[in-house]
Amino acid sequence: MKRRHFVLGAAVAAVAGGWWLRPSDRGGPYSEYFRSLNDELKAHGPMRPVMLIDLDRLDHNIDVVMQSVQRVASICAWWRSRCRRRGCWRISPSARALRG
Repeated sequence: MKRRHFVLGAAVAAVAGGWWLRPSDRGGPYSEYFRSLNDELKAHGPMRPVMLIDLDRLDHNIDVVMQSVQRVASICAWWRSRCRRRGCWRISPSARALRG
């Protein structure tokens, strides 16, 4: 087998593999929320790409994240108090240096 045939075969195999592995089009219709935003931008938009931020949804997402962080913080505080009572809570010198 010549090197030229091998390279050509490898290229054909790569193209065929790429075609076979490509994702299928499984797109669906927009939800009503995105449909209304899309219609509004088509009717009154600047006709160029824009970044649209829904501040109500952003505030809701921030609240959800803060609740999650507070829940984790309370679990960590409980764990620290439990370990201190049992004498297993030690701060390593490297962590102490990071704390300042």
